[in-house]
Amino acid sequence: MSKLQRLLNGNVVPRMAGIIFLLFLLGILFSRMLVNVAPGEEGHIYQPFGNGLNTEYHYAEGMHLVAPWNELIIYDIRQKTIDQQMEVLDKNGLEVRIDLSLTYAPTKGSTGIIHNETGRSYESVLIIPQIRSVTREIIGRYTAEELYSTKRDVLQTEIETMVNTNLNPSHITVKYALVRDVGLPELIARSIEQKEEQEQKNLLAEKKKVEAINLAAAQIEKARGDSSAQVIRAAAEAEMIRLKQAQLAQSPNYIELVKAQQWDGSYGSGNVYGGGVSLFKSLPGPK
Repeated sequence: MSKLQRLLNGNVVPRMAGIIFLLFLLGILFSRMLVNVAPGEEGHIYQPFGNGLNTEYHYAEGMHLVAPWNELIIYDIRQKTIDQQMEVLDKNGLEVRIDLSLTYAPTKGSTGIIHNETGRSYESVLIIPQIRSVTREIIGRYTAEELYSTKRDVLQTEIETMVNTNLNPSHITVKYALVRDVGLPELIARSIEQKEEQEQKNLLAEKKKVEAINLAAAQIEKARGDSSAQVIRAAAEAEMIRLKQAQLAQSPNYIELVKAQQWDGSYGSGNVYGGGVSLFKSLPGPK
């Protein structure tokens, strides 16, 4: 091998290794620069050599090219639900167990502010304390019986409205609240149950009373109908008599026809009256 060939071989290998190493570094840098924001997420850019976290502009879902010295902080902005069970006091100081679900979502475009002010633990720092505080305050306005029977919808609306009002300045929106269950002291629960049973009995008695009234009314209407039918029949008979009388007055021949239909004056034969005009067969006829 000539001296020139040895020189070329000695230069090519290090050059190839250097090129491969450079491409490897570029691949790592490019993978760090290309950031994906998944559906239901948004990102805010953090520039350590610039103005820090940019809270005004957010990156929507999709692939984004970010300088390797910057960081894209990504937050999930989809709706989430928190379940809470707590023991609170009602208006009369009785302990009531409340099972509550609250659905919320970070305000779109504002997760940068949430990250600056609270961080990723905003659920435990902001939302849960608000749920527990507001629920205690609102439950204290009602008796256990009201909470169990008639005020549950009102309770849910009040909790949702108050928690939403308190969390809106922190860029969190409450979608809805749901009271899944209200656990009462045994004595109160039994009292409510007995009251509901009595109400059912009262409703049944009232239903039977209404049915009896309706039946009596139907019978009265039937009697009125029968009476009306009798009146109609009597009126028809009276009208028939009136028409006959009018016919008799207008046509004397009609009288003779009626008489002929009623009795032709003949007794016939083979009877006690005989065939003649005498009243009895044993009596002599006219001379």
